[in-house]
Amino acid sequence: MNLYHYNRLLTVGCIYKLKMLFYYTPLALLSVLFVFTHFTFAQNTDSILKIETYISTNGVYAGGSFRAAVVISLKDPWHVNSATPPDEFSIATQLRFPESDQFEITDIHYPPHIMKTFAFYDEALAVYEGEIVIVITGKLSSDVSGSAQLSGALFYQGCNDQVCLPPQETGFTLDIPVLADTEPVTFQNESYFANIDMPKEIARGTFDVTDSFARKGILVTFLLIFLGGLGLNLTPCVYPLIPITMSYFGGQTAGKSGKRLLLAILYVLGIAIVNSALGTLAALSGGLLGSFMTNPIVLLAVAGILVALAFSMFGIYEFRVPSFLMNLGGGSRTGYAGALMMGLTMGIVAAPCIGPFVIGLLTYVAATGNPLIGFSMFFTLSLGLGLPFIFLAFFSSKIDSLPRSGEWMVGVRIIFGLILVGMALYFVHPLITEKIYGILFLLYVIGSGIYLLLFN
Repeated sequence: MNLYHYNRLLTVGCIYKLKMLFYYTPLALLSVLFVFTHFTFAQNTDSILKIETYISTNGVYAGGSFRAAVVISLKDPWHVNSATPPDEFSIATQLRFPESDQFEITDIHYPPHIMKTFAFYDEALAVYEGEIVIVITGKLSSDVSGSAQLSGALFYQGCNDQVCLPPQETGFTLDIPVLADTEPVTFQNESYFANIDMPKEIARGTFDVTDSFARKGILVTFLLIFLGGLGLNLTPCVYPLIPITMSYFGGQTAGKSGKRLLLAILYVLGIAIVNSALGTLAALSGGLLGSFMTNPIVLLAVAGILVALAFSMFGIYEFRVPSFLMNLGGGSRTGYAGALMMGLTMGIVAAPCIGPFVIGLLTYVAATGNPLIGFSMFFTLSLGLGLPFIFLAFFSSKIDSLPRSGEWMVGVRIIFGLILVGMALYFVHPLITEKIYGILFLLYVIGSGIYLLLFN
C-alpha cells in the first residue's frame, strides 16, 4: 500500500467516525437528559409531599367498620389538583386501593378544594394546598385476626406556579389492630375526624352509638343494665308496690307457693313484654335518628332531652302521665291473666319514678337504630326490675324483712338522675376533644360524689 492509499483510508475512517459522532451524540445526550430528567422528576415528586395515616380508634373488631385518615402534607409552593376538578384537562387526585381479602373500602371522603389562578393558566384551577385530610371508611373481613394492613396509593400531579411534574403514585400503609370481643374501643386522633361531614349512609358503623355500646364489653353492659333495673325497685314509686303486690298474690294462692311463683313470673313477663316492645319500636323508629348521629345539632338535642329528664329525677318537676292511664294501670286483677295485665300496666303506675330513666334509655336505644339491641337492653332491664318479685314469691317469708320506705329512696332516684346526666355527657363526646371530655367526665364524677355526700 502506497502513501496515497493510506492517507485516503485514514481520511475516510475519520469522516465515518465524525458521521457516527454527529448522528449518535444527540441520541446519547437525549438519553442522558431523559434519565437525568426522570430521576430529577422522581426526586422532586417524592419530595413535594409527605403521607401519614391515622385510624380513629385503637382497633377494630373482625367484621366491623373502621374510619382512617390519609393526611398529605404538601410543601410550599407545590399543589395538587382537586379530586373533582371542574375542567377536563386537570389530572384528578385520587386514592387507589388494590383488591384485598382483609378489608373493603366503602367510602372515600375528599376535602373541599380551593380555586386559585397560576401563571401558566389564565383561569382559576381547583387545587389542594398545604395539609389535605382524606377520610376513608371501610369494613374488615370477619375472618381476619391479629392485625390487618391497609395498603393504598395516592395518584396525583404536583405543580407549582411555573411547572407541573409528571403524574405520580406514592404508596402508603396502615396497620389496623384487630380487637378481641372483650377488648373496649377507645377513640383517638379525633382532630382528623371531628369536622368531617360524612355522608348519611356511612355515618353508622364502628363510630355509631351501637358499636360504642356493644364494644365496651357486652357482658359488662348488660350487667349494668340489669343492675339498673334492680335499682329502679328502690325508687319511691316502685318500692312500696313490692310488698303490696306480693301480698295481693299471696291472697289468691292460699299458701300455695307454686301458684304464687307463677303469678309473679307472669307479672314480670308482662313488664318484660311492654319494655321489650318499647325498646324494639324505639330502635326501629330511631333508625333515621341514628343516621343523623354525626350531626352536632342532633347530638345536642338528645343530650338536652336527657338532662331535662334528669331534672325530673332530681325533683325539679314531676313526670306525670294522664289520669285515664293511671286508672288503667292502677286496678287490681285476679288470676293468671290478671297478673299478666298488672305487669303490662306496671310501668304506668311507676312512671313518675322510672319514666324519665326509661325514656332516657329509649332515646339511647333509638340512636342505635338496632332492634335486637333495643329488645335485649329492655328485656334485661325488665329482668332486673322483676327479680325482687320472683325472689319474694319463692321466699314469701322475707317480705316482712324489707326495709321501711323512707327518704333513702329519694337518694336512689337522684342517683338515676345523675346517670342520665352521664348519658348526656356521653352524647356530646364526639363534639369535643378527648382532653375536654376527660376534664368534664372528671368534674361529673367529683360533682356527683359531692352532691350525694353533702346535699343528699
